[in-house]
Amino acid sequence: MQFKHVTLDFDGPVAVLTLDHQEVMNAVSIDMLGGLAEALDEIDDRRAEVRCLVITGAGRAFCTGANLQGRNNQKPGKSNAGAALETVFHPFLRRLRKLHCPIVTSVNGPAAGAGMSFALMGDMILCARSSYFLQAFRASAWCRIADRPGCCRG
Repeated sequence: MQFKHVTLDFDGPVAVLTLDHQEVMNAVSIDMLGGLAEALDEIDDRRAEVRCLVITGAGRAFCTGANLQGRNNQKPGKSNAGAALETVFHPFLRRLRKLHCPIVTSVNGPAAGAGMSFALMGDMILCARSSYFLQAFRASAWCRIADRPGCCRG
């Protein structure tokens, strides 16, 4: 089944949810979160059949965080990242945590920012050799705290 930037397949009692917006390395957008919610609705409808959920990413990435494309189109002063977290991202993560079955995340390539949060939602986390986890703000925050501007480069 195809939803907005998400694919859902069933293999017997296993539901496989694939983040599928390869042009942006599966970065999470509001559209993708809508597709994920629809996919979870379908899994809930099949509650008696589904015994495990596998979450993975299409292509060369698991999920590279929030999709920031289109942010420059917003009016100055109107962007509120905290509100977006509370109204969109957090409810999805809470719904995922309350799912009736165990979750396996199969991480291929980067799991960055919000993608790392998605990856760590798994009861079991399987990582390809290409996988890595990244919180982009960690390094820059340390440089500011340590008063070492420019000390972190990667």
